[in-house]
Amino acid sequence: GQIYVYVAKYGYDPYTQSPNEIPDAELPLNAGDYVLILGEMDEDGFYDGELVDGRKGLVPSNFIERVDSK
Repeated sequence: GQIYVYVAKYGYDPYTQSPNEIPDAELPLNAGDYVLILGEMDEDGFYDGELVDGRKGLVPSNFIERVDSK
C-alpha cells in the first residue's frame, strides 16, 4: 500500500491523553515530528504509523497533518 508523510501538529502523550484502554500500542508525539503513515484510518480515528527513529504504533488522526508533496 501507499505510505504517506505526516507531521504532528501537537504533542501527544498516550498515557494521559488516550481514549483507548491500552495506550502502550500508541506512539507518543512531539509537535513537529514526522510520521510515516501506513494504510487507512481505523474506525477509532487512528492510523498505523512509524516515526523516523523506527518506533511504530497507533497515531491519532486529529493530531497529525499530511505533508503536501507539491
